[in-house]
Amino acid sequence: MAAEDRDGFEDDDGCPDLDNDGDRVADATDACPDVPEDIDNFQDLDGCPDLDDDGDGIPDLEDRCPQAAETINGVKDDDGCPDEGESLVLLSGDKIELLDRIRFGKGNAILAKSSFNILGQVAATLRAHPEIAALSIEVHLPDAGGSEQALSEARAQAILDWLSQWGVPEARLRAVGRGASAPLVPKGDKLASTLNDRVELIVVPR
Repeated sequence: MAAEDRDGFEDDDGCPDLDNDGDRVADATDACPDVPEDIDNFQDLDGCPDLDDDGDGIPDLEDRCPQAAETINGVKDDDGCPDEGESLVLLSGDKIELLDRIRFGKGNAILAKSSFNILGQVAATLRAHPEIAALSIEVHLPDAGGSEQALSEARAQAILDWLSQWGVPEARLRAVGRGASAPLVPKGDKLASTLNDRVELIVVPR
């Protein structure tokens, strides 16, 4: 008959209580029985190591503020700390909302330097939300007589390439050129050239 292990786990029933990973969370209640809990005052009773306590997508070993989530606003977005500054992106349901435009050179697919800040925030948002399995980068253009499809595809690919270079795996990204197929306002509207020239970032369901 196995001897009781005097470890504080149900010691009055006469049976040893298994704790395979030695983290003093009994296997019966340990969500990670083969991996020891890291005692860091964050969910220490579930038996699992917490590699990103604040859930900001930056591992604790690299996070200068592991108990306070990063503020994604273009200001040191990779240090793991909250800071002051205007956020230009917002994760809202099935899309990443852009609070500023992603700009290109006139008539081409060269990203303007003025868009690097917002693109960096998009990349940081994707790194902070690994549950987003895929993002569809959808570029729309106003009707200009026939060249919109190819240009929209090139611009979508340019955004994908930029995000990939900034740490977002290509497997999570889709480049989609919509051309002039889905205008927000009719071609003759005075705001058509502005409102129909847009980038939409759509979260693809798993």
